[in-house]
Amino acid sequence: LPSSSAAKSSALASSVRSSVVAISSRASSSNSGQFKESVLWGPDGSRWDPAGNLPDFSYAGYHSTDIDLPNINVISSMVSTGAKPDDTTGDSDELQTLINNQRSLPMNQRGAIFIPKGRWVLEKPVLLNVSGVVLRGEVDSAGNPLTEFYIDPRQAKSTAAGPYFIQMSGGLSMSNIGKVSANVNQGEKSFTISYSGGTTLKTNDFIRLTQTDPSDQSLSKYLHGSNVPASAETAALGSLNKTYFTWYAKVVSVQGNRVTLDRPLPIRVATNWSPNISKFDVANSAAEMGVENISMRFNNRINYEHLEYYGFNGISMSGVTNSWIKNVSMIDSDMGILVTGKSCYNTIRGIKFKDDLRKETIPARVGDLLDQSKWVYKLQQSGTSHHPLYATNAHFNLFENFYFQYINWHELSVEVAASYNVFRNGSGVAVAFDNHRHIPFSNLWTNINVGLPERLYWNSGQGQRGPNAGFRNTFWNISYAGGLLGTAPGGESGFRNLNLVGIVGARAGDASQHVEITGAGEKVAQPDLFQAQLNRRKSN
Repeated sequence: LPSSSAAKSSALASSVRSSVVAISSRASSSNSGQFKESVLWGPDGSRWDPAGNLPDFSYAGYHSTDIDLPNINVISSMVSTGAKPDDTTGDSDELQTLINNQRSLPMNQRGAIFIPKGRWVLEKPVLLNVSGVVLRGEVDSAGNPLTEFYIDPRQAKSTAAGPYFIQMSGGLSMSNIGKVSANVNQGEKSFTISYSGGTTLKTNDFIRLTQTDPSDQSLSKYLHGSNVPASAETAALGSLNKTYFTWYAKVVSVQGNRVTLDRPLPIRVATNWSPNISKFDVANSAAEMGVENISMRFNNRINYEHLEYYGFNGISMSGVTNSWIKNVSMIDSDMGILVTGKSCYNTIRGIKFKDDLRKETIPARVGDLLDQSKWVYKLQQSGTSHHPLYATNAHFNLFENFYFQYINWHELSVEVAASYNVFRNGSGVAVAFDNHRHIPFSNLWTNINVGLPERLYWNSGQGQRGPNAGFRNTFWNISYAGGLLGTAPGGESGFRNLNLVGIVGARAGDASQHVEITGAGEKVAQPDLFQAQLNRRKSN
């Protein structure tokens, strides 16, 4: 094991950075070792049980990843506004005007705004709130962004969160249908509805099912694994109106009040949880918006300080569906990309987090390595930003092909009933899978090289929001480059029915947790669970 000397720490940092780029380690090499089938999945999903503890994550992403991200035609350019790159004049108003100009166009005539190479100054936030509009930068021959948004808000230090400088928003269009009229078991595909208005469902409608925690907290207890009671503080927190379960499906048949869906229910439905059905009007929701081929550079030399934001925040999605962010670099940011406001079915792809002004290095090891708290906390304190990739009150979003150049406070975060989100195909220096409390549940981290593994289980969030996580989170084929992997968090932090598959040396922290394929040289046969589940669904 390395000592705490500066020289060995520097060598360790160099070794980790070189290893994480290729996402290769003893746990994921395809050239050696023994491949094993998970008992939760099996060959081609033959062992998967829709009534079991492994969720179906295959619907995450833009249009459920059934189609690829589109290449939208360019219809306008920043040069048409008279704005110029590489000067000190703010360009937010000109960009906002180009976005607003498309609002009056029919949807099929809207398109991409081209932002040529060079540095463009954003002196205030830009609202991307018109469906069908895409902000597209210029790239070099290797696909690297040549277009840069330079952000220097010059805000005073404040305990209030600063703004995101590109705000994708607009809202989801829902119309109330009624309630599920009888209890339904997990894994079933049909139920009866008690209609409450003049609208009924028909084949091919898309629906949203929500369930709300009653006064006895039975839903929140169930989502924590039944025998992990939600705290009194969680019951008192009403930011979601206690609607802790949100899920979507397509109607395949209607017979009177009996509705059949295209996918099985991932949890049980109980009438005492007020199971409400809404029709999701995707066509009239904020959708088909994109940000691509852009670097966002922040004039920020300040390392992370909790809730001491400076407005160095990148892109937010709120109330958005079937949209995307791709090929974007965040340089010296605080908050990177936030997905919230029940945003669903979005893809965030090819995101790199870099630091040019801060450049925090991995600290020297301290103390006895068996005393994990000292070493992990020292790593944590070297974080340069807060939440780089962050899903809160969001569902079925896909984060893929990401890279962290340095340590952040919480690299991959879920919070506030976030569910069925997927983080896949990424790497970093010492990545944390952060469950930030208020019942995030059934999210997937798969095919990720975390670099040093000591922070993999680092979870945070204010304790008055209950345990860190709900049930059925899944960590699948997680590799690392040396270091010491701790024990998974136990039931007092939630994490009931946690699935740990294909992680060398993984150990359960609770009797309810499922752990397998953890020996040196063992590899799970499907290295990317999301892709395996997607392949199965498409083949069927």
